[in-house]
Amino acid sequence: MKLLARQVVWWPGIDSDITGKVQTCEKCQMNQKSPAEAPLHPWEWPKRPWSRIHIDHLGPVEGKMVLVVVDAHSKWIEAVTVASTSSAATIRVLRNLMATHGLPELIFSDNGTSFTSEEFQTFAKSNGIRHRTTAPYHPATNGLAERAVQVIKNGLRKNSKGDFDLRLARILFKYRTIPHATTGRTPAELLLGRKLRTHLDLLHPDLAKRVEEKQNSQKVNHDKTQRERLYLEGDPVYAKNFRPGDKWLPGKISQVLGTRTYMVELETGQVVKRHIDQLRNRQAIITTSEEDDDYIVPETNSDSPEQADPTPEDMPVRRSNRTTRPPDRYGQQS
Repeated sequence: MKLLARQVVWWPGIDSDITGKVQTCEKCQMNQKSPAEAPLHPWEWPKRPWSRIHIDHLGPVEGKMVLVVVDAHSKWIEAVTVASTSSAATIRVLRNLMATHGLPELIFSDNGTSFTSEEFQTFAKSNGIRHRTTAPYHPATNGLAERAVQVIKNGLRKNSKGDFDLRLARILFKYRTIPHATTGRTPAELLLGRKLRTHLDLLHPDLAKRVEEKQNSQKVNHDKTQRERLYLEGDPVYAKNFRPGDKWLPGKISQVLGTRTYMVELETGQVVKRHIDQLRNRQAIITTSEEDDDYIVPETNSDSPEQADPTPEDMPVRRSNRTTRPPDRYGQQS
């Protein structure tokens, strides 16, 4: 649009005027692509084992479903074959695990029906367990469980000897006895307090510092090309639409649930839960009380603030080095 306009017209501030027109076009904004990923926000490392667990379902793999449970402190993985993904089957497995490891303080899962049902909520509440879920269609929030699912899936694909349960047991044994890249210790050491038949001795005196340095390194590498974004209650935004219709829907922040999760009230009155990667900045159009003219309210949290157009005084003077010649009128000069 800017290139086209410059070919035929010009006025002071033409670039900013065209940019403002595009940013307030509802159809343009509701069909934009997703913004760049938010800077990495690592989970806080729990100081005690089995205080926070991440759960997810794997399958169907070879006709079987597997419930995967990961301890955030030790990175210990539990994988149990289940007959179905129902809440009753999930609760049955968790009860058996908790009989060995105790009750966790927090369970983190996706929004599967087996985890969001009233039966599962009652089970968690009756045992004094807090339950949190990811933003819809954003599995990266539950990345620890997603990574564990990939470990088991890849292990089953590489190991073909024996039946399903035997191969699964071998994968878990190897994973639990190998030092983890983040903690530097085996999951068995951190959860059980001892090694499982291993001669490796990679103990570190300050484990928390090692984890912190590892997370900081991951954050620095991830955030090199990312920018921090923050929304407050009342900020106008576009929320990603996962239903038929426009790709982005206008609304405003109604509640801040955390550093990456928000409740958004759409212009239709519907309230939805969205991750920051599923939100885009929106410029609101308001009307002044004195002149009754529409103008754009600039956003304080804009990702790419517009630069003012250079004035003629600021522009460098350009002089041509070409040798000028008098015009050749009527072909009289040679």
